[in-house]
Amino acid sequence: MNSFRISAAMMAAIVMVLTAAPAKAALDVSTTTGTSGTFAVSATDLIDQSQATFGSSSFTGTDSFGTGVAGLNDGIMYVVNDGDTTGSLTPTEGSVAIFNLDTSTNIAGYDITSIVTYTALSAGVRVGQSYDLEYSVVGSAAFLALTSVSVADGTGQEVRVTISDTLALPLATGVDALRFTFHDVAPFNEQVYREFDVVGSASVIPEPASLGLLAIGVGTMFLGRRRRA
Repeated sequence: MNSFRISAAMMAAIVMVLTAAPAKAALDVSTTTGTSGTFAVSATDLIDQSQATFGSSSFTGTDSFGTGVAGLNDGIMYVVNDGDTTGSLTPTEGSVAIFNLDTSTNIAGYDITSIVTYTALSAGVRVGQSYDLEYSVVGSAAFLALTSVSVADGTGQEVRVTISDTLALPLATGVDALRFTFHDVAPFNEQVYREFDVVGSASVIPEPASLGLLAIGVGTMFLGRRRRA
């Protein structure tokens, strides 16, 4: 009886299929402006401090007149009022905020479907947004570029930026962390970021039966190639 063995090349092909990023349409980055009180933020998204899906956050750089990165994922738009910067983050050029997702239970990471960022101040200034957004996946310390955001200041009292996929597919899968690198926005440089919402769900680990079928399929592909050679 001939035994069937999975070669190194075949195994590599299986891993490539399982870890490949999903096909997606072009990213959609939309901006909506409003007066004070226009937008409601989420308190149940993946990085909200009240949720088990949130792991930890960190900030490197300078927060000019806010009260720290924790204000970005507390589920609150205004801690005091729209003219006060308590509970906001006002990062200087090159400052970095990282949000880590909890993978102790959801070991495959998370499928991210949308990311929403808010700036606001009653004076109608320091409400621009400018940052580079990156993500990392389970098993890798490297960060991968997702998109960059650039919204001019002075467009309203509240500004909401929504990052999503035009077909509502995941922006990324297997995600365990998000990194925001902030940039100044003229003419006042530091902007008043109020809240970040990250929407998604736990990534699904393929069942053993599905993996077996995939292995058979890849094996058949390799055997077909050998016969034609």
